[in-house]
Amino acid sequence: MFAANLDRFAQGLPDRQTLPLRISGACENPKCNEAIYPGDEYLDIDGYHYCSEECALEALGARWVTAGYDD
Repeated sequence: MFAANLDRFAQGLPDRQTLPLRISGACENPKCNEAIYPGDEYLDIDGYHYCSEECALEALGARWVTAGYDD
């Protein structure tokens, strides 16, 4: 007869590295296209996903300017 191991840590947790990698989306900036994984924070602007503020600004054609100075 087999002895039952009642130690709750004997089995351990499943190794997440053996699971297939899930990608939730990609950055909408055509110059970036960085993968967005579950748990990552990203910017959602009207349904478009950007991995960072810099990517969103570049993709939208926005830029930082200082008031009172000429371009």
